Amino acid sequence: MEFQGTAYSAGTIINAIATGKGCAFGIDLKTRVVFTPSEEMKVIDGGKTIKSEVVKRIFRVTKVRGKLEIESNIPRKSGLGSSSAFVNSILLSVFKYKNEELDPLKILRLNAEISLQSRISYTGAFDDASASLLGGIVITDNKEMRILRRKEINQEVLILIPDHPKKKVNVSRVRKNPELIEKAFEFALSENYMNAMYYNTIYYCEKIGYSPKPVMDARELGLSAGLSGNGPTYVAFGSKKEIEELETIWERYGKTLKSRTISKPCEESFNEYIKKVIEPDVVE
Repeated sequence: MEFQGTAYSAGTIINAIATGKGCAFGIDLKTRVVFTPSEEMKVIDGGKTIKSEVVKRIFRVTKVRGKLEIESNIPRKSGLGSSSAFVNSILLSVFKYKNEELDPLKILRLNAEISLQSRISYTGAFDDASASLLGGIVITDNKEMRILRRKEINQEVLILIPDHPKKKVNVSRVRKNPELIEKAFEFALSENYMNAMYYNTIYYCEKIGYSPKPVMDARELGLSAGLSGNGPTYVAFGSKKEIEELETIWERYGKTLKSRTISKPCEESFNEYIKKVIEPDVVE
């Protein structure tokens, strides 16, 4: 018998490395996993058999064995929450197999713990994981593993994957003098996402070594845009017309990909959790 789990991509508004608090939004790109319980442990990713220490850890923690088949259209290792979606989708499929309650907070905290233990995240990526599982814009305290706020969003999305490679992050350097990120977080709390993403980008581009130019171009058009995760990808959201205009500019920097924001959670049952915890506001 097969058990399925699906999770979304996530774009960054505030990267949580500097202060432990982050903000992310769901993007309608998906990772889908099919889990088949068996004595044989096998991982098939896009039709190819692979080895995955993360999967081994998940199986060990959840005390299951079986075959995983993975399909994803989320660009990998680019700052778009692919790891968070990967772990979320596996946990969903395993929880269904074990007939356990699909408690989103339990899944998110387990995701963060596994991500930290596997060293695929510096903070546990609780913000990315929350946006990936629940959709919408989420503001989180990654240290406490708490969702502070969630808003629905209905916008077009443009993703830029630049020609230059991903750069290494010096965590100690990133965490020095994070005043700009604290200001960005205030903007996010007041729903000024354009300035939140701008301040976040200026800070992290300087700390890691990326150019803020794509974001400056988007800002001139009045679009909310920023470096996503630890790069190298940039994301922007806005109206269809604004996104099409930005695409003609961003194509000079590398490959572009269009999508949409997503506010629908991965599982219909999560709507009850959202109603209890979150205000039903919509960002248009």
